Amino acid sequence: MGPGWIYGSKSTSVYWPLLKSGDEDLLRVALDFYTHRLPIELAWANHFWDVEGAVYPEDIDVFGMTVRLARKDGTCTPECLQYHWTSGMEFALMMLDTWRYKTSDIKDYIPVATNMLHFYDQFYRKQNLKTTGSELDPEGHLVIYPGNGLEVYSGAKNDAAALSGLMALSDGLLALPEETLTSAERDFCRDFRNHLPPLPSRTWNGHLCLSPAETWAKERLDSNMELPQLYPVFPFRYYGIGYPDLELARNTWLYGFTDAAKQKPYFCWYQGGIFTACLGLTDETREYLLAKFLHPSWPAPGGKEAGKEQAARSLWKLHWIDTPNWEVPRFPAFWDCMDFDQRPDMDHGGAGMIQLQEMLMQTSGDKIILLPAWPEEWDVDFKLHAPGNTIVECVYKNGKIQTLKVTPETRKSDIIITGKDYSSDSKSTK
Repeated sequence: MGPGWIYGSKSTSVYWPLLKSGDEDLLRVALDFYTHRLPIELAWANHFWDVEGAVYPEDIDVFGMTVRLARKDGTCTPECLQYHWTSGMEFALMMLDTWRYKTSDIKDYIPVATNMLHFYDQFYRKQNLKTTGSELDPEGHLVIYPGNGLEVYSGAKNDAAALSGLMALSDGLLALPEETLTSAERDFCRDFRNHLPPLPSRTWNGHLCLSPAETWAKERLDSNMELPQLYPVFPFRYYGIGYPDLELARNTWLYGFTDAAKQKPYFCWYQGGIFTACLGLTDETREYLLAKFLHPSWPAPGGKEAGKEQAARSLWKLHWIDTPNWEVPRFPAFWDCMDFDQRPDMDHGGAGMIQLQEMLMQTSGDKIILLPAWPEEWDVDFKLHAPGNTIVECVYKNGKIQTLKVTPETRKSDIIITGKDYSSDSKSTK
């Protein structure tokens, strides 16, 4: 967060962990920020694009408008942000998740999510009609072009981040109780979902991986930092532990990047530890967690002995130490990452919280997966919230689950223990 504005995709890391920590009151501060600015987004889309719908700029200011000025066509001035609207989808999905977790009243949030779908449907049908003479492609799919694959890929077609976000929002809306949506809204969401193209994939470094987009015009090799091809793992969750095609998603992390030194550091909002946790890569996740919470005194993940690609990550840490006259913050939890995202670097702490929670508990449908990426030698005592008004309390010690309490107890049948000792004679309380 800077003076008077918010960088959307970075601020999401502060709010995602509040679902599992049970801090819905804090989460609603951010959700209400986006909800209250829906009227300006609707007016903006109508004025510039003659579209009935809404999206939120990545660099959103306190009024809901773009900070870096707008082009004459209403899009954001920097090329890397021109069609980058993914962070608004994340907040809209959090809105829907407040119902999944707490069955909270979300009637004020529904228009945020539905208007995003309406925007993409109308805006990109118009774009494709101008380009090809048809609203949809020959297979009857919506064509998301021109687009941005986060800040890395410009001139993108069907980028993985936006596409998986649209899938998550339409699926999330359709999963709401029947009375939550009108029949017309439900029919639209179902029709929209059916017109979305499949997520793009490619063979990269000899392995089949998820692709950042179907095609793109430019890749920012000078500052290639984000991995839009892994947004279907987090935050939009179509791959990972408990989901199909885990190997495809793991290959994407292991082989599907362009520049490890720039895309896989541990600090600030970087999501490497989140991705490895969601993919069950425990050893690498351990390294990320230690680096994250012991920053800046812990070596970056991989270390120099792991080869040049891994060792390059350590350069970020060394730069922090070797910068002349750099004043170290008084409070360690300010997570100073130089001027990368200002200080206190709340993104660093937020991303660390997400990773820690994903190491301890993940969900897939009705299933609650415990300790999916937790090192066997680490003891832990935790309490986390899960969908369905569920609270999970667990003590894991000496390689075994000592106590497990699930509230309500009927949800205990949905618990899956991944590779950790647990027996029926372990102490359990109601």
